[in-house]
Amino acid sequence: MIYGPFDLSDAIDAELLFYYWLQTESCCDRLAFYASKNGISWYGYSQGGHSAGWLSGNFDLTSVPTLGNLCGESEVWIMLRFYSDSSVTYKGAFVDDIILQKDVPTGPPPSISDVSPGKASAGTGTTVTIQGANFGATQNSSKVEFFYKLGQPKISAPIVSWSDTAIVCEVPTAIVNQYPASASSGPVTVTTTEGGISNDYSFRVTFGYGGRHWPGSNPRVDYYVNENASDCTGEGAAVIAAAKEISTAGSRFTFRYAGATSATGDSKNGMNEIVWAPISTPGVIGYARYWVDSTDNTHLEECDIVFNDNFDWGHGASPSYFDVQTTAAHELGHWLNLRDLYGNVDDENDSAKTMYGFGSRDLVKHSLHNDDISGILWIYGDREKPKAMPWIPLLLLDD
Repeated sequence: MIYGPFDLSDAIDAELLFYYWLQTESCCDRLAFYASKNGISWYGYSQGGHSAGWLSGNFDLTSVPTLGNLCGESEVWIMLRFYSDSSVTYKGAFVDDIILQKDVPTGPPPSISDVSPGKASAGTGTTVTIQGANFGATQNSSKVEFFYKLGQPKISAPIVSWSDTAIVCEVPTAIVNQYPASASSGPVTVTTTEGGISNDYSFRVTFGYGGRHWPGSNPRVDYYVNENASDCTGEGAAVIAAAKEISTAGSRFTFRYAGATSATGDSKNGMNEIVWAPISTPGVIGYARYWVDSTDNTHLEECDIVFNDNFDWGHGASPSYFDVQTTAAHELGHWLNLRDLYGNVDDENDSAKTMYGFGSRDLVKHSLHNDDISGILWIYGDREKPKAMPWIPLLLLDD
């Protein structure tokens, strides 16, 4: 069942409400609810199995996978669809009481005139002050949102204080579509129940931090490398070079190469391992995985990295392969619990940083950006410098 197009250009909130009843084969039959901006490409969620009665569904059109917030779009479609492989006979899927609704503003729109400071880190408790007009005397259901990634929902900020002309909030991190996300450089907006969405105000995020770290005052992390890339040599040396760049950033944290490993995947085995293996998820160049201490979930206990061996790997800039050292530095940044940044809008971008979330062939970053370094120093502190020897006064006797 498809309905559309309908207009959300004036909406500040929108949702599809319905009831559904399922008796399906959980592995192979799905009831899907989708949204689209062109009536051709569809994104959303699906559900299978047995519902054991009628259940309520709520499809939030401000947070659609890939599409993000559809409020502001002049043409939107929704779809309810049932898929089945026809292998086993069940009653199927039923829907009823379908309601499509939107909220529209009833008062003057909020406007942002300044955000101070103009740059800050995310996930560190850092606060900024947003100045402007028509925010409302109290917050109620109004919100401040920071840019995360094109096509993804924005991230709501924790609010410290709220008035009609000034808002103090933290620069946020969050879990977006099951992924550890960080506010990125880009537009900040204020949305109020009465006035809708404000103008975009450009803001720079220096780094994003996930809140976990290696324990100790001067932590050293040993790591092992399996040089099993199928199409290049010297990958171990490139990983070591990336780790050295982080170790010499001036913080109290260091990496140490501990030797080779025969591992071919990620697993919790007491060793921090880096390997090459096929990854089936489309577009994933590589990933870092970490485990936390069961007695203190702020402490990292073990990390692994898997490079996608379905891609070609090499050294330096080339349109034919990905650079090992560049990718290794990015994934090792995740071992420090730095998060991806995706800013590329409004004259503010993160693309020069090691922790930029998009990688590409013919891209080389062998030196850390100053913002990457500031993140490492914030988490682990400046390395202690040798203390100068004190001057000792001498008594000179003249005979």
